[in-house]
Amino acid sequence: MRGYREFAASAPDELGAGFGVAGGKDGPTLSLNVQYAGDAASAEPVLRTLRGLARPIADTIAPVSYHTFKSRPGPPAGFPSTIATAFLPDVGDDVIEAMVALGRSAPPGSVLDINHLHGAVSRVAPGETAFPLRQPGFDTFALAGWALPERRDAAIAWVGRFRDIVRPKARGAYVNALDEEDGRVKEAYGSLYPRLTLLKKKYDSANVFRFNRNVGAD
Repeated sequence: MRGYREFAASAPDELGAGFGVAGGKDGPTLSLNVQYAGDAASAEPVLRTLRGLARPIADTIAPVSYHTFKSRPGPPAGFPSTIATAFLPDVGDDVIEAMVALGRSAPPGSVLDINHLHGAVSRVAPGETAFPLRQPGFDTFALAGWALPERRDAAIAWVGRFRDIVRPKARGAYVNALDEEDGRVKEAYGSLYPRLTLLKKKYDSANVFRFNRNVGAD
């Protein structure tokens, strides 16, 4: 993870890469999730560096068409789960050590992700769009679900441990990863929230579009 952090600081625009820990019945698994939007020749030295970070159990990196590329799905509809998220400008050694400990105890049905934002996303002025996370950094989240009611408390406690790790260092949050009960919509949009509120009043004063992490219409 330290090697990934150092590499991410100079990663090319074409590369998207992040760490993921998934809890399964046989214990947690660690993955390096890679997307490279470019030709094979320019990808080769970049992937060589990433492959040198550790020796994987399996290497599934391969060219695919845009239409066949799919992100990992979340829990199925109706599957009870909870999530916490934070944007971190940096991932220090203390955070890495805490994340490693958390990953080792990942319960079945859980995911811990750390994804680096850089390149074009950080070259757009914050006021140009509704997306405020316009600096290089790490979008992180932990999600845990429970198929059986008796696993609910353990899943919630595990996500709560993640929240305790990241909240003191957070500089915002990704709105799509907010829990339904999370009251951090204003934090997710930051300084853009007042402008979005005005637009909401103008175009949706009846709050028709409300099945989301809602921008207040009042």
